[in-house]
Amino acid sequence: MKINLTNVTLVVVDDLSDLPTENNIRYIILDRVIKYAKKYIDFFDVKFFSPLHGFEKTFTNAGDYSKWIIKNLPYEIESDYYLIIQWDGFIVNPDMWRNEFFNYDYIGGGNTLQNGGFSLRKTSTMKKLSNIKYTDYFGNEDSFYSLFFEDVCKNVHKTDSRFDENFYNECLENGWIYKDQPFSVYDIHDKNSDCNRFVSFFTFNPKSFGWHWSGELDIYTSMYFYKKIKMFSLQELKMIDTYLRKRSNRGISWEEL
Repeated sequence: MKINLTNVTLVVVDDLSDLPTENNIRYIILDRVIKYAKKYIDFFDVKFFSPLHGFEKTFTNAGDYSKWIIKNLPYEIESDYYLIIQWDGFIVNPDMWRNEFFNYDYIGGGNTLQNGGFSLRKTSTMKKLSNIKYTDYFGNEDSFYSLFFEDVCKNVHKTDSRFDENFYNECLENGWIYKDQPFSVYDIHDKNSDCNRFVSFFTFNPKSFGWHWSGELDIYTSMYFYKKIKMFSLQELKMIDTYLRKRSNRGISWEEL
């Protein structure tokens, strides 16, 4: 029986600007991981924002991407929640889904600054945060959303001159605070914490629902996850391995391992 996530939209955003064809290695990966997810899970919808699906916007830098994610994406969603995946962050253990993940307005991987590449977000909350003045202060969506974790919000004005001492109270009054956080900085490495049960990031948890590559996870570990879902041919795995090594500035080929 499939897992019922009919209140969740599966979302992929990639402008494929380096090669806007089906031969792009990221497109090949995304095509497979979407098929894998749909094999085990019933979603409300699947939205693939790419030029091969009629999405014409090109992101010239990370800030351009982040602003679209913050300001525009929530209004493309009709379900209560949406799950963002990427070529390097996707579902690997569908049976590890837990409804407790719905307790959070936003749950991703990392530490207090959560990573959005594999993240579950509450649509109404993301809409609420989409048009406030602070969206222009950060070129990175992760940095932006971290402002509204309660502990960060209380302390941000002490380290950033753009926020005065009333920042926390303003956020509280406007309902911009995430009351429930999936973890604190102290349980980043706790595999039983909700964040690590949701996604492996920085730490290796083979039983997590999803996975997202980070600098802390080596290529060997990354390839483990690509192999695990059993959706790629040997030739495609070689292509992925080469791609990861180029992105990591590690010029070792598959044959040299």
